[in-house]
Amino acid sequence: FFVPLFVMGAFASSIAAAVGRSPCRWRIGYVTDIEGDRHFWRRYIERSQVLERINGKITLLPNCSFVFGGDSVDKGDADLQVVEELVELKKTYPDRVHLILGNRDLGKLRLLHELDCEEHPGIYWTFFGGDAEVTPQQFQKSRGKGWTRVERLKWILAQTMGARTPDAFENRRQELERRGQGFTDEDVLASFEDMMKPGAPMYEYLRLGEVAVLYPGVLFLHGAITPENAGRVPTQTDKRGGDPTSWRDSYTLQPNLKSWVASMNKWHAQEFGNLIKGTEEGAPWGDRPWSSVGYGGPKGEGLLQYGMGSLPAAPGGVPVLGNNPSVVVKTWVDNGMPRDLEDEVVTFLRSSGVSTVVCGHMPHGDAPLVWRQHGITIVTADTSYSNDVIYDGVEREKKDASNRGPDAVPVVVLEVEEGKQPTVEVEAVLSTGETLKASLPSCEHTGTLKDGWLVKGKVGDKWLVSHGVGFTITNRLAAL
Repeated sequence: FFVPLFVMGAFASSIAAAVGRSPCRWRIGYVTDIEGDRHFWRRYIERSQVLERINGKITLLPNCSFVFGGDSVDKGDADLQVVEELVELKKTYPDRVHLILGNRDLGKLRLLHELDCEEHPGIYWTFFGGDAEVTPQQFQKSRGKGWTRVERLKWILAQTMGARTPDAFENRRQELERRGQGFTDEDVLASFEDMMKPGAPMYEYLRLGEVAVLYPGVLFLHGAITPENAGRVPTQTDKRGGDPTSWRDSYTLQPNLKSWVASMNKWHAQEFGNLIKGTEEGAPWGDRPWSSVGYGGPKGEGLLQYGMGSLPAAPGGVPVLGNNPSVVVKTWVDNGMPRDLEDEVVTFLRSSGVSTVVCGHMPHGDAPLVWRQHGITIVTADTSYSNDVIYDGVEREKKDASNRGPDAVPVVVLEVEEGKQPTVEVEAVLSTGETLKASLPSCEHTGTLKDGWLVKGKVGDKWLVSHGVGFTITNRLAAL
């Protein structure tokens, strides 16, 4: 017996009672930040407890759900494959599969428009050249190939979409060749253009995606809840010509988490519709590249801005990196270690009975970061930098082009039952090839700090403990 998602509380219980069944139960598989890595995606499916591949087709097991945590593309050589398979899963099992919107996904909303812009004055969040960014002028001078659409695409991917390392353009060439398709520069350009056209895979991902997903006791989203974004839904106010930083304060406040999730997903659908309508009417944002200015008018730009890490500076001001209060880009991590949960955040989560939050976005070693505080469990499962982990002071040898390495993959499974505390099972193959296991809430040490080290789970008869500074994560095995 399956009850559609979001049928919760007394209503769900009454349905279950009417048919003589126990309260609704779900087994939910979760993975996040695949980023086009087909090897990681294959490893996950092979170990997944909810998905399996039969004769090349991925199927969802009965009485199970699947949540993908966002950031489907940009780093591996299988962006097309990954997005196609995720979208096919969603369309095959629309009520049991959820695609969360990540910042890398939302950034593709501006791709076609920016390719049409023949001039680009620079990127608003780096003030035209900071942090090793290359301006369009510098790029053209260094390459001597003019400002063709191919050259613009290469620059956009590398400088405005975080797809510089590894090279997303060359990765797409490899994928096209592997598929037996043309793989010239023009073919690669056409492939990027086609994937964002109506009905194409990336377009469909963005149309079907959600900002957040709520099950009884569990919230899924890409980033994090903070006091600055809890309960806040952006409004569709036209700020063109005004102070763009006032976008931070343009919102409606929802009374609880359940209402906020529903409102955010409704807002996403409206914004996406506005963008498509604006595109059909002509260039939605005029002749300016969106990434040179940022937030503008009502044609879907609020959704695009919501996925950006930083807001535009006020006229004459200096941009502040990471100042966007969006739940897509905020994190539960502060300089490599879990942040203290604010009272406002705890109260907001509890307003709809949530005790567990599952997300991605911020890489943390080669196993999910689990953090328990004030009765709330946070699971952040992005392990896209897993091969960079330092074990006992020794950096690991790079074995492939991926920061993940050839072995690492986390499998997160939740058991959710109406009226009961969710359980979380983590089984992660580490970059060493060893397997970590953790079970919450029964696992005594997992999710706690021991002498400044975070306990992630058991490896054999020992515990894996981690300490982070920025993106540098150090692991060691300890007896507790």
